[in-house]
Amino acid sequence: MNIPHQGYGKITSAFEEGPYRTAEVVSKLTGLKIDHFLVVNLAGFQNVVKAIGGVPICVDMPMVDPLAGLDIPAGCQTLDAEQALAFVRARHVACDKIPDFSRITRQQQFLRAVLAKILQPSMIVHATTVVPAILGNLLVDQGLKNAGIAEMIYLVRKLQGISTGAVDFRSVPGDPYATVQTSAGTVDVLKLLPEAEEMFKRLREGKPLGNLGLTPLGTPPSPAVIKVRVFDDRSAGAAGKVQDFLTQSGFDIQPLATSNSLGVSGPVILYKADTLAQAQVVQGFLNGVPLKQAPKGALAQADVAVIIPASYAGPGVASPNPTATPSSPGAACG
Repeated sequence: MNIPHQGYGKITSAFEEGPYRTAEVVSKLTGLKIDHFLVVNLAGFQNVVKAIGGVPICVDMPMVDPLAGLDIPAGCQTLDAEQALAFVRARHVACDKIPDFSRITRQQQFLRAVLAKILQPSMIVHATTVVPAILGNLLVDQGLKNAGIAEMIYLVRKLQGISTGAVDFRSVPGDPYATVQTSAGTVDVLKLLPEAEEMFKRLREGKPLGNLGLTPLGTPPSPAVIKVRVFDDRSAGAAGKVQDFLTQSGFDIQPLATSNSLGVSGPVILYKADTLAQAQVVQGFLNGVPLKQAPKGALAQADVAVIIPASYAGPGVASPNPTATPSSPGAACG
């Protein structure tokens, strides 16, 4: 796009002139007013992770990207500052069909996992110490700076009691295979699809976004955009453990259903006619649990349902880890 005072280029190049220029470019592209911004550099990102004591997350397969310094096993772990930075930067993980889009889905998953931690009552109670530590590693606009730490602490405490589902993750619909001719030759670009302007229009008008921007082209859905509801089928506590496991995996978890009202015996993963892809992502974390299409109208407030009976002994209960799937370079991809 045409960046003010710079000419045509990618949005990221606008940051060469600083965050205010970047905010101006984003506003011009979307038609949205940018009220505030927060900026963190690589060192600041690591310090933020340190300030919150690391980020607990579960992944469905080993992830290796030597260029980013990422090498973590399948299952649940707490990412330290260096691992967290590698996780959000990685774009050479085996099986990524469109690396930049896969990186976006992992970043969304990571942010949902961060939310799951910082929204815990124990974290909010310690806001007076956590918020200053975080803000010390962020560049903020003048408006937020003028508000001061006390106002930020007040806003954080207002979050008490909300769930991670109060945050909606979207990516701008685009074609990753587009190119343009410039004086320097052919350049790969992300060309916005018609759905992008529709998404911006709905944002400007405060209308629901529907399915716009949920899943980047050619990439499986991120756990962060999959609404999952766990149904407790007299599980003697197993359903709660599975819910905690899926929350830590970065899914958008709905309130636990304390009984099985769907008329289907578990363990089973239920999906709607248009959410098979989402169910397959959930199945990657709950290896061995079969998929089944839900009765029509059964899943009104979720994309996927997981029914857990007392007999369930898979990930989240007997073992915190999904079955490892090779992710090293050269591994077979589905």
